[in-house]
Amino acid sequence: MVELIETTQRHAHKARPGSARPPLNPPRRGGGGSETRHRQSETRHRLAERGELLYLWGGMRGRRLRSMRQFAEQEIIIPDGEYKGRRFTCARQPFNALWFDAVDSGNWTRLWATGPSQTSKTLVCFIIPLLYHLFEVGETVICALPDMNMAADKYHADILPAIASSKYADLLPTKGPGSRGGGGKIESVTFKNGVTLKFMSGWQRQAAGGFHRPGGGDHRGRRIR
Repeated sequence: MVELIETTQRHAHKARPGSARPPLNPPRRGGGGSETRHRQSETRHRLAERGELLYLWGGMRGRRLRSMRQFAEQEIIIPDGEYKGRRFTCARQPFNALWFDAVDSGNWTRLWATGPSQTSKTLVCFIIPLLYHLFEVGETVICALPDMNMAADKYHADILPAIASSKYADLLPTKGPGSRGGGGKIESVTFKNGVTLKFMSGWQRQAAGGFHRPGGGDHRGRRIR
């Protein structure tokens, strides 16, 4: 292209003796450089806007929850007994798999469990569902008891050891009711993820109706006994 332009310009110079020779590199018309920079700037702005929209959309979609069985087998460490310190697995008690599959099916909002002693009923049917809603779903849980005098004993004997042996130990309160070493009467425990474990005697419907329990999607209102 450069040779063609120069040759053409030399011929034009010869054809018109005495005329001024035109410049070898005439300026471009139309401001092409400015237009290119403008397009590049628009492209960068569009990419930035697209990134912001994707970020907002990802936040709106929310976190995908594991099933209760997945939570149990991935997070729960046996706090006491023969298998203390070992990870929970449904393989030790095959009925556990059937129980969790029924819970995770979503077919029922009320679930009842009964069985013989020493079959892990407290852990599988009480502790794990309670911890699942507190830490996986991230919602406040109301725990009903026959008598409020049982709340402190139930918390320190069953609930606290299960939390302390899991990765959620960091969410325990550092002082006051529910903390390690804390004593006295317990009516509620607020964890560091913002949710509360509220103890109530019996099914005090009026009291429960006045206690604010933040939403939990499809899990809201589920009762496990």
